[in-house]
Amino acid sequence: MNEDTTVQSLLYTFMKFNRGIWKQRKTEGRNPSEIMLLTALIRGTETERDPASVVCKISEYMEKGPTTKEQIEGLKASEISNLLRVKSPTITPVIRTLEEAGLVERKVDPDDRRVVRIKITEAGQQVVREVHREMMTTMQGLVEYLGEEDTKQLTLLLNRVHEYHDMVRKEKEERRRKEGSENLC
Repeated sequence: MNEDTTVQSLLYTFMKFNRGIWKQRKTEGRNPSEIMLLTALIRGTETERDPASVVCKISEYMEKGPTTKEQIEGLKASEISNLLRVKSPTITPVIRTLEEAGLVERKVDPDDRRVVRIKITEAGQQVVREVHREMMTTMQGLVEYLGEEDTKQLTLLLNRVHEYHDMVRKEKEERRRKEGSENLC
């Protein structure tokens, strides 16, 4: 197989995921950006970005409930946008939708009345529990289908894909930053 064919085959495979069952769909009546925001409120800013830490933090929360200051008091919109790597105006309508659905609430920070914190409600926690349960069931089925060895190999390869994309993203950000500082001169 020549290089072009390999590249095309890889592209086609990724495109199948985009069109297939993995396509971003609603879970528990919520779209992926809403689920990501709810889980960000649980994981907080202290959790590492790696998926294993995030899953561990969410599992711990499901078992014990809120234990950290951030989980109890909530996060600022700017902290949520940093966690999700989006600009604050992007999450504002998501927060509003979740608030209208009773899944999050806005609270004035008792230490600084200028600050508003977003906190997950019991109903929001229930949505995350159901999504977590559904995802674990789906992944368990995939492990059973692929077998232990293939699952480990798939996990290794997907982690490498993620590392590659993260590296490319950081390189682009660095180039933009350098280009921006050169334009200042």
